[in-house]
Order: sequence, then C-alpha cells, then structure tokens
Amino acid sequence: MTKVIFIGALLGGLGFNGACGSGEHGQSTVPGCVDPTGPDCSIIVNERSFVHWTGAATDGLEGGRSTAVVEHTPNRFCMSGTVDASQNGAGWGAFLVLGLTDGTPKTGRTISPFDAAARGITRIQFTVDSPPSPGVLPQITELESATCTLAPDCFSTFGRAVPVSESATVTMALADFLTPDGNHPNATLDPALLTGLHFYVGPPPGTALAYAFCIRDLAFLDASGKEILP
Repeated sequence: MTKVIFIGALLGGLGFNGACGSGEHGQSTVPGCVDPTGPDCSIIVNERSFVHWTGAATDGLEGGRSTAVVEHTPNRFCMSGTVDASQNGAGWGAFLVLGLTDGTPKTGRTISPFDAAARGITRIQFTVDSPPSPGVLPQITELESATCTLAPDCFSTFGRAVPVSESATVTMALADFLTPDGNHPNATLDPALLTGLHFYVGPPPGTALAYAFCIRDLAFLDASGKEILP
C-alpha cells in the first residue's frame, strides 16, 4: 500500500492537457498509459461536474506490469486492464484518478485546492459497478497544509478502511477517509484542501487479475443529503 499512497499523492492534484480518443462510447485513454502525463493518457471532463479531468496510474511507473485504460461517458468513469503482482510481488496495481483541481500545474508549481468546506460539502456518493474480487478502494487526496501547495511534495492521501467488493451505491462522509498517508504528518483530512479522488485496484498475491469496473453517478452532498452542484 505504501507505493499506492505515494503515487496517489503524486497525481492527486495534477491537471493535464486532455488529449484522448473518442467514439460512440465516449472518450478513452490509449493502451499502454502508466500515468496521466503521457500523450493521450488523460481526459478533460467537459460536463457540469466538480471533476475536471480523469486518467489512470499503474505500477508501470516503477517497472511493474499492471495495465489500465480509462473511458469516460457523461457521469461515468470506467477503468479496465490487468493488475499483476509479478513474481517478486513488487506490482502494486492501478488506480483511477479523478482530478478536482483545474489548470495544468506541473511538478514544482503551486496549485489551488478544491475547498469542499466552503461549498458546504460533507459527503460524497457514488455507485461502483462490477468491482474485481480484491475490491475497489476509494481514496482522497489533499494538500498537506494551506501553506504547502507545491506539486507533488505537498500532497497527502487518505483512504477508506475497506474496499468496495460488490456492486453498490456508497455514501461516505469526508471524515470516513480515515487511513492517512504514512509519509506525511496529517492525521485527519482537511476538507478545505482537497485535490482529487482515486479508486484503487490491487493485485492478488503472486498472480495477475483482469478487471473492468465503473464509477458512476458521483455526487457531492451537504450534511442533509442535498446534492451540491458546481
């Protein structure tokens, strides 16, 4: 999990130029992407949404063999491929990235966080379709502090306690992201400093696993359950 949290923090607040393929099934990244910075490896979300872009990251960033292709249609983000632990167990898998910050900040540049608190957002809701057997683990990324805004050094990640292992609609308070990144000092999530959402798929030990899941109907809710719109 350490590798996943580190790479997740790296990508959580980054926006990229969204070159991608398109067709009757929506827009998709090209095969062979290992992070959204590659050509045709990110998608700009051109709809009314707090999500500005989407893409995937895999252990191929560090020489692993997991793969991921992301497809976006209105209000639906899908990722498919293979997660592979490899013989030495070094492969950590792949995750779907939903960026909540706009612009195109690069490494070493400052970014402006997504302030859920100012918008009255306290919960998120989404439906997971066809998660693989290890489940899909929701994660959220934030800036380490209001004064630490450099990408990627200032990004910290929090995760849900357990993966979503069955098709279901999930409602989570932001406070339910309880598992912090051990590489950063933050012990609790600050809803004023958010940068992105991730959905992680890890490989079973010592084997490869094909997967294809979707996240749809993502909504940001206030304390009463009312949806907050951009």
